[in-house]
Parts: sequence; C-alpha cells; structure tokens
Amino acid sequence: MKITTQNIAHIVITVTLLFSNITHAKRMFMLENEIPHLKILNKPTPEMFAIGPTDFVVFNGLIAVLDSDNHAISFFNQRGNYIKRIELPLGYYQRLIRDRDGALFAFANNGLTTSIVKISNEKFEQKELNINFGSLISRAVIDDFGLFFESVSPLNLSTLNELSNCPSCLLKKEKARLSQSKKQRIDRSCFICNPQEIDGPLVKGQHYQIVYEGVNGQKPFLIIGEQKIKLNHEVMNAGTRIEQIDTDGTVWVRESIFFDRYTVVTYLLKITASGELKAVFRLPKISVDDYVVHSIAINEKGEVWFMSGQPKGLAFDLVEPLPENKKYQFLESQNLLALANSNSRPDVEPRVLQPLNDEPCQSRTEIFIRALQYLYNRECYLSQAIENDPSCPGRSIPPYLVGKESQCLFSVSYSWGGFDSVDSFHEKITRIKAGNVNTAINPLPSCTAGVDCSGFISNLWGLKTKWNTSQIFEKTSPISIEWMKTGDVFVKPGDHVILFVGTVNDELSTFESVVRPGLVISSQHEIGWFVQHGYFSRLAFNACEE
Repeated sequence: MKITTQNIAHIVITVTLLFSNITHAKRMFMLENEIPHLKILNKPTPEMFAIGPTDFVVFNGLIAVLDSDNHAISFFNQRGNYIKRIELPLGYYQRLIRDRDGALFAFANNGLTTSIVKISNEKFEQKELNINFGSLISRAVIDDFGLFFESVSPLNLSTLNELSNCPSCLLKKEKARLSQSKKQRIDRSCFICNPQEIDGPLVKGQHYQIVYEGVNGQKPFLIIGEQKIKLNHEVMNAGTRIEQIDTDGTVWVRESIFFDRYTVVTYLLKITASGELKAVFRLPKISVDDYVVHSIAINEKGEVWFMSGQPKGLAFDLVEPLPENKKYQFLESQNLLALANSNSRPDVEPRVLQPLNDEPCQSRTEIFIRALQYLYNRECYLSQAIENDPSCPGRSIPPYLVGKESQCLFSVSYSWGGFDSVDSFHEKITRIKAGNVNTAINPLPSCTAGVDCSGFISNLWGLKTKWNTSQIFEKTSPISIEWMKTGDVFVKPGDHVILFVGTVNDELSTFESVVRPGLVISSQHEIGWFVQHGYFSRLAFNACEE
C-alpha cells in the first residue's frame, strides 16, 4: 500500500505556544450537585471518592447524560432544563455513544467483563462481552457498518493453574496479554451477533487509525486510507485518540501534550478525509477530582461540547475553534527550543528505600504475581454475602454485585478500609459481606471483606500494616514515569493509588481496587490522565531491583 505523508505538526505546536492559556469556550449551564435527576457526590472529605455522570452525547437540541451510578440516562435541553429519563438495566455505566441511526449504546463496567445495552425507541437489547472495559473508554467509535471498539485481550482463564504451578509462566503471558489489543465491530444490522475482528474503523472505504513511530506512544501519526498524517512530534505526547468519524470521512482527533512537566494541554483537531486541518479546539482544563470519564461530545452540526465535574456541580461548555487567522502561524526557532526544554522530564533516579523492619525486599515479580492472584481469584458467593441486611448497617453493595444472586465471579471486592489478602477474603465471605463502597462513613471491617486501593497496594508490597494513600506518598520516593517498573505506583494523596504494570504506546497498564465497579481490576489510562488528575509517580516500597 502506498502511503503519502502530510505534516500538520507545526499548526498544533503554534497553537500550543501562543494560546496555551486561552480556551475559547462558553459556559452554557451547570447542573448543581443536589439535582434530583442525577447522582452527584462531591468529594467532601479526604480518602472519599467523587461520584457523578461519566459520559454524555448531544443531538437534536438535546443533551443525554449518563447517570452512571443510577443506571439511567437523563435528558436535558441546551439550557439545562430537565426533559425526561430512561432507566437502564442494572449495572455501572461509563460510556455512552450515539449511532448514526439514532440508537444509543451504553457500556456497563462489570469489572472483568463489559455489558453493552442498545437503546432504540426506548427499547433495550443487551449483550455481555468478554472484554476488559478499562481499555475501552477512549477506543470506541461509529463507522459505516456499526460500533467499532478496541480493548485489551480478556483474562486468559485457561492459565489459572499456572498461578500455583508456574507463576513466572503466567507472568510472561499476562505481560503479553496486556500489551495486545483486539479490534472488533458489532454490526449495526445484527446487534445480537458476535463481534467480528477487523483492522479498524472503516468510513467511505478508508481505514482510520493512530500509529506511533516513537517509543512509549511518541511521534503519533493519523492514518486515513493511504495517507499518513504527521501529528505533534515536537513535544511529549500525553495521549492521542480518534474521537469521531463523520459520514463524509471527516475525523476528530483528540491530542493531549505536556505543555510543561506538570501541565497537560488537550486539543481537538478536525481533519478532512483528504488530510486538511479544518479547525483546532483548545479544550478546557479539568478539575483534579473530575469524575467524568469521557468529556467530549460532537453533535450533528459539528459543535463541540465539553462536560466536566466541578466542585459545585456538572458543567457544560460549548467550545469554539481557535481563530482562523492564528491557525497557520509558524514558530520562531527560539520558542520551539524553549518549549522543548520545558518538556524535558526531570532525571529522578530510581532508588530503593531501606527494607521495612530489616525484612528481605520484595521482588517485582512477587509483587506482580500477588496482584494477579487478586485479579484471577474466583469466588462463589452466597446471596447472604451479597445482599444487605441489619447485620451490616451502612454498607453499600459494590456495583458489580448489585442485582446478583448466588454465583461465581472473579477478583476481590473493594471494601472501604479493607486490608484482606486473597486467602482472608475467601475465608471471610463465608460469614460476612463481600465489599462495601460507602466511603461517606467509617469503614466496616467487622462485617465486610475485601481491600480498598491502599490496602491492595499495602498487601502487594508485603506491609504488615495498612498504609493510607497519604502515608504511601510520604514514605516512598519520587520516580519519573520513564523509569517506572512493575510494582511502582501512581498515588493521589488523600484519594487513590494505582499499581503500575507497564507501558503500551501512550497508555499505561495498571491494576487497582476501585469503588466503581467495586473490585480489583486491570485498567488502562493515558499518560496525561495521571497528570490531569493530580497523581504522583512513586517508587515501590522495599522492592528488589531484578
């Protein structure tokens, strides 16, 4: 196949330097935290999670907001007035996508599997997919034939025996699994049919994809058929994704870059099927406690809407393109050099702290195998371990268990304040409750089993006592993202901590125990996501360098 290369990098760089602090956006309205049509819980105290809608779509003058925690879609007009509400089947929903025929696809995160609900004329079709939701968040678009999505390969359940027989064998397979993805499409004409593996989204006979020529997701290119369009190569890429492909082949590309060491700037590029850059949008800055998973919606008129979780409520902005007369200005060489210098990452040499209580250090292989034991743990729950009753007042059922009866599932439940090993979790759920996601009250260790985010990391590091997120931050050393190895963490003091596993292009593979969907999961986040949400990269405590 003949590839022709175009270069629009200078446009993006110009916009970055000259307008890094300018966003052409108009606040249309804000839905207050106490609104009855959505569940929004702001972060009132340390170690508590903010909760709220995670995605939205805009069409025909309406804004459909995914009420993620209440498994529903609430509709508003473009002035913020409530219109109606559609209840969805039970589940914790995180993505909402509109098809060209008006149907809506809602994605529910079940932890280790994903449910997709198709809503058409307020009627539902539902199917369960054995795919990892964590990598699906920013990799789903509509093409000429249906719903395209890309996700990390599912858990390899045939290798479970290797956890005890050959842990190192499973480790190699898991690293390989996490570095691979499956590209699939659900045909528009047959929702119930199995997804088909394809090369990528197809519009007007041309395939669309993002490829990278640099290590760790650097030097991204947009591929449209036989065209290879160079994107931003002058500064550090923090995440590049195709957001939408219009029926005429116009593609909307979201590109995040490091403006400096601690600031990520995000743009939306509108590029025609012939490779011409039509418009550049500078997206608003998000709050570090923003609960929105997917913040961009492009309607049928090509208008760009931005939804963000703010301390006082859910904000909706209409984003305008940057001025036409500024779009094609070139950089002066000294400005380009200054920007390059600002993007050089600090040389934070990794070092190992003294072992805790003079105990032997933990190998990174051991840390990862312990994490896999949580992820691959298979438990058969009785209804008494799932349902609420007076024996455990104040408990909230983890979302992945809501509506479930006695059944067997994988992983370990999230439990606020929990510090259970896999073995202790297995023993406890025969007599007490599996998990608790109510972080608004004190933990309930006497009647719930599981681990919270810091309890999970403390167990992986072999700590005798549980550290909270602030202690993890205080007792560990900083490390640059480029130096990170399996077992290191991203920590947001007073909020959350995530285990780093590896790098796949411009995404980082991670494990974490999360309130939503309420268990230990494998997840993927763009590099820039950690900076935008206030995380710090830290060296694993008491880890051996192998």
